[in-house]
Amino acid sequence: MKIGVNLTHLTKFNSGAKTHFINLFEEILSTDLKNDYYFFLSKEMKLEELSFLKKNNTFLVYTNLP
Repeated sequence: MKIGVNLTHLTKFNSGAKTHFINLFEEILSTDLKNDYYFFLSKEMKLEELSFLKKNNTFLVYTNLP
């Protein structure tokens, strides 16, 4: 199954929402290998914090949204 996740609300600044997302999806992606995840995020987002998204079943889609 293809699953889309909207991350356009996250910014490059630390927040509770970003921390919650990171903790949640680190766990989900470590166990769910049968689904493909498409993450929609702003081009300005720092990917160092989201390095766990670099898996075979994850795809990053960059948007022009802030």
